[in-house]
Amino acid sequence: MGAAGTPAARPQTSSRPSKWTKRRLIDGIRWRVRVGAPWRDVPACYGSWRAV
Repeated sequence: MGAAGTPAARPQTSSRPSKWTKRRLIDGIRWRVRVGAPWRDVPACYGSWRAV
């Protein structure tokens, strides 16, 4: 609730939609930690290594 009991407005986002879902990025991070590989070796199915 915002001031005076009115619901708070959601902030507007002006960014473009992501190419990868947050779930895929988290899976890529988990894969990297589990395997112990360098970031550049993260498979493309998890998104760009720069994005993960």
